[in-house]
Amino acid sequence: MFFDYNTYKFYIKPGATCLRGGADQLARIVSEEMKLDVFSRSMFLFCNGRRTMVKVIVWDGNGYWLLAKRLKVGTFEWPRGSDEAMTVTRKELQLLLEGADICRRLPRSESGIIY
Repeated sequence: MFFDYNTYKFYIKPGATCLRGGADQLARIVSEEMKLDVFSRSMFLFCNGRRTMVKVIVWDGNGYWLLAKRLKVGTFEWPRGSDEAMTVTRKELQLLLEGADICRRLPRSESGIIY
């Protein structure tokens, strides 16, 4: 499993998604709810209701990869506000998976004070 991440687009499904199913269930959500092509050169990310787990599906040409990350402590800052898929950059995705709130529009200093 080697992905050239620079050639992929990244889409986030805002809000909670039931992650008990597998890749086929998530692929159906991509097609029917997100209205995107699940077979495109894209990675699709979903988060559970407690915001402790993220699953990613990727089509590699002959099958789906299903990737998962579960936090032992804390939660993901997952976007909640829209029913539409969000496109994010590779850097934003990295920040999100590291715990950053990529939807926050006001910059914060290290002390938490809003500029």
